Amino acid sequence: MIDVHMPIILLGQMTNQLGIRLHESADEKLVNFIEKIIEWNNRTHLISRKIGGYDEVLKQVLDSLSLLRLDLEHNINIMDVGSGIGLPGMALAIARPDFMVRMVDSGERICVLARRMAGLLGVQNVEIIHATFPENVVNLARDTNLFVSKAFLSPKKWIAAVNTIAMPNSRAVIMTSPGRLVIPGNMSLVKDDEFKLPDTDMLRRNILVEKID
Repeated sequence: MIDVHMPIILLGQMTNQLGIRLHESADEKLVNFIEKIIEWNNRTHLISRKIGGYDEVLKQVLDSLSLLRLDLEHNINIMDVGSGIGLPGMALAIARPDFMVRMVDSGERICVLARRMAGLLGVQNVEIIHATFPENVVNLARDTNLFVSKAFLSPKKWIAAVNTIAMPNSRAVIMTSPGRLVIPGNMSLVKDDEFKLPDTDMLRRNILVEKID
């Protein structure tokens, strides 16, 4: 007989290896999130034709949760750009109910699915916004504390786009791989975190920067 708790145990073990801790309720909800992504992806190629198994989606969720290694502040407003079904935005909202996450995507259909996903999972601290970035979210940027994105733009283009609308003292994360990256002169480095995803040889790097003027 298959232990129905095994996926939750596995997620807990891997997040511990990643250096973050989740409440039990978050573990269960994240597993449900993974299972829903797999179910929907198999029908509609929601993420990719190449990603269909539990392990592959788990890696995507763990990569999203790696942002918590940056010791983010409590009760912040996050904008996740090009969020799709919610990587990293939905995962962060599940893991940290104190965050308010705006998931911005230019695809109307994916926004409809993301709203449905949030409803099915009971995630209330997300707002799904159908808009293009950065031109149509300038007003929302005024009270955004942190900008995040996973593979929406190249690191150089991503930080340049954020720089056009971010307010002074707001922050952004560049989710990338190890390598050279030039930070704009009006931004300061807050934290540079290199790590390996659990049970993989995948090296990742999250760079937290702050706009200073």
